[in-house]
Amino acid sequence: MSASYSSLQKWLLLRSVSQKMLKLATENKWDELVEGEIEYVQLVESLSQEQFTADDACAPQIREVLRIVIENENEVKRLLNIRMEELKKLIKNGVQQNSLSSAYGNLSGVVLVPDAPTASQ
Repeated sequence: MSASYSSLQKWLLLRSVSQKMLKLATENKWDELVEGEIEYVQLVESLSQEQFTADDACAPQIREVLRIVIENENEVKRLLNIRMEELKKLIKNGVQQNSLSSAYGNLSGVVLVPDAPTASQ
């Protein structure tokens, strides 16, 4: 199948979805990004089944769309990596806080001073 107008329309739709995903990532709307990823993957799979040659009339336009999509995808990945590092820090802090709470929580109300009188004295 050669690249046709309908094929170009699919590529343009992919670019649009890609730009939407980049916008969501930039705005830290991670849940919406994950939801939109299904449409993106389906479009990529559909387009991967199509073949076109450099001689096709739409080839230059498709190349440009593909370049933009790849740039968008790289930026989304970069933003996702930043978010992943943020989440790792939050999880690490949460684990440390839980460890401290369980280690020192049972000492609540206990005075930790050498030779201090205990509550039973």
